[in-house]
Amino acid sequence: MSAGVQPPEAVGVESVLAGLRDTITGDDELLTAAPPYLTDCLQALTKEYPRNESTRTADYPQRNPAPAIR
Repeated sequence: MSAGVQPPEAVGVESVLAGLRDTITGDDELLTAAPPYLTDCLQALTKEYPRNESTRTADYPQRNPAPAIR
């Protein structure tokens, strides 16, 4: 599976989840603690990238494609 290009926000989300994993030892505790952070991330991203109802996707900024490998 290809990861593709990560949006800039991915680093922050990964950092939050890594911090939770470092401070919370049990899986059940982690599953209880993580959703509020993820909900907050979704709320912030929804404001930054409003959903385009005509395509049912978020309007992410366009990025230049990676150069072709020769």
